[in-house]
Amino acid sequence: MKYFLFAIILVGCFGFVFSLLTSAMGVSLVFLAAIAVAIIIIRIKDYPNLFRNKIQSNILLFSVLIIFFYGCTVKVPMTPDCRDIEYKEKLPIEAGLLITENTRRYVFRGKPESFTAGARPHEFPLGETLELASKIIFSELFKDVSLIRSLEEGQHFKLIIKPQIDDFHFRYDQLSHAGFAVSCLSSIKVTIILFSGGAKIWEKTIESPEVRKGPWMVNIDYEKDMGESASEALVFTLNQIALEIAGDETLKAHILQHKPLLADQPQEKQELTSTPETALTTQATHQPQEAPKLASIPKEAPVVRVGLRRQPILITNQMQITDMLVEYDFFDRSRNAYGSFVNDFIDNNDGTITDRATGLMWEKNGSSLFSNRRAKEYINELNRQRVAGHSDWRMPTVEELASLLARKRESGVYLDPVFNRKQSRCWTADKGESQSWSWYKGAWLVDFKNGFVDEAYWSGERGGSYRKNAENYVKAVRSVR
Repeated sequence: MKYFLFAIILVGCFGFVFSLLTSAMGVSLVFLAAIAVAIIIIRIKDYPNLFRNKIQSNILLFSVLIIFFYGCTVKVPMTPDCRDIEYKEKLPIEAGLLITENTRRYVFRGKPESFTAGARPHEFPLGETLELASKIIFSELFKDVSLIRSLEEGQHFKLIIKPQIDDFHFRYDQLSHAGFAVSCLSSIKVTIILFSGGAKIWEKTIESPEVRKGPWMVNIDYEKDMGESASEALVFTLNQIALEIAGDETLKAHILQHKPLLADQPQEKQELTSTPETALTTQATHQPQEAPKLASIPKEAPVVRVGLRRQPILITNQMQITDMLVEYDFFDRSRNAYGSFVNDFIDNNDGTITDRATGLMWEKNGSSLFSNRRAKEYINELNRQRVAGHSDWRMPTVEELASLLARKRESGVYLDPVFNRKQSRCWTADKGESQSWSWYKGAWLVDFKNGFVDEAYWSGERGGSYRKNAENYVKAVRSVR
């Protein structure tokens, strides 16, 4: 009996700490109750000397654990997923997106409106996420959108879009699942104000429904799920307001009746007096319906030579990816939709492509679908056969492979037509690791089909596994400078 009670106390202590880590307040109370009952039985069953001098220290220990785990601030990562946002037509308007410095730096800090994790403050980077999501969504609706920090800065725009967050709520739903599963829920209220000619012409406020992520029996990455919930709620409101703008004929008529921008007037005059050949060219540039969903890079854009990391590293969070994309101005549809890096490709006519902008030589085609282990074997085989006369082929790092992402989607992929379109999702050499449980390991990939960098394959080294994109293609690379 004594050993059985000891086992209950031991399991209860382990379960209590684990439930704190997973934000499972209901489960933690169950474990505390089991520990308390076991201790009371031991005290009653003629073990008066047991725990006599340690009961106070045990209580103090549990109190410290509660204060530590429930008092620490949870930094919630937010990455808005706008990949499926697409409108029937672009409005031929060049608009300014007004995000003030105060709005961009806004971080919501508060506690969930729930008993579960109710004592833990959470931080949401709502300002940065609002800026990123607004840029992506309104770039799909309007001909061009430029970021501005004040109304005065955007005086030359026909239209100024000002988004603002009015209200935000979040909570964990655990009690409705009998205390053994956790759902993340959040809702947000957003207002969009449109200015034209210095005056407010339109305003719309929409509150999202409560977005749920889960429930999960053991929610280890609950902060990530909460971030996804909040991001999805924000994208919902912005998309709904954009649809309202697209469907408001009175608003569109009011905007379109304004005189064109000064920058456009010479082109329109030229169209009236030009030769037939130049008139056709000018007319083509003034048809917004033919514009790509994201502005393409002009061919005369300057080529910037960069040196990219060649050695593989361990990447443990999405912010490392975002920082890299912004640093090199690489396109990523989710994280850096305005990326405008310019490649300088040369077809070597031997199955390889050289990019003089990065000093890298790539396979023009690539492999079949391989697991991560077989991908490395494929690289070894290339070197053994001295493909294209070289034996220093390797798997690319995230920086190197992300440099190939193109802003314009052609033939179903965000990749220059000089490459084979079959390799739509490719392995990188960089490893990954779960932020919560370090024994979940994997790699990273670049998804050319959807236009972003993603986690590739996670496996549990301590039993069990979670497969995600278990097989991908390989596009080998080598350095030429």
